Amino acid sequence: MRNLKNYMFDCAAENTDILLNKIEELRGDKEIDLFELFGRFTLQSFIQSSFGERLPIIECLPNKHEFCSAFDRLLLLCEDRTMDVLWLVKRYLRIGQREGIDIPHDTQVLDAFAEKIIQDRNRKQHIVDESGSDKHDLLSLFLKHSDIEHKKLSNKAIRDITMNFVVAARDTTRILLSWFFYEVTKDENQDILQ
Repeated sequence: MRNLKNYMFDCAAENTDILLNKIEELRGDKEIDLFELFGRFTLQSFIQSSFGERLPIIECLPNKHEFCSAFDRLLLLCEDRTMDVLWLVKRYLRIGQREGIDIPHDTQVLDAFAEKIIQDRNRKQHIVDESGSDKHDLLSLFLKHSDIEHKKLSNKAIRDITMNFVVAARDTTRILLSWFFYEVTKDENQDILQ
């Protein structure tokens, strides 16, 4: 677990540098949407921590990233369904549906990404990173220790566990970062900045 913690820290540090470079690049623009930036930062960091692959989600800003967009649309749909007990009836009657959400396509984008990485990792005997040392991302640990009570976890189960980690960690961290900067910039907290 210590290796996973160290790997997650390294991912966050690497992506923080990328985020700061992007903020510097966007600095001349009128406004910088920190909530959008933090969303991209946390998604990129947790995807890298989970799957050991870094997607250029921050770097492509202001353009859309297909994985990021699909992820956000599906989370928005889940949020809508959580808040509306009649969502199934509305879907049947085609009432109040969000425009631009193609559930099968968006799900396929996420599944294809995860499945490709899991299959690539399953083919390799020893999982290593670019430097030749052992990989310590969440996926590698699950693949290494996926034999639970002598039952091997399926690729789908491993994908679901890993994606659930990303979902749980991404928005909570994004909101925490946004709230932190909101609080720090309030007039009564100016002494913190000095």
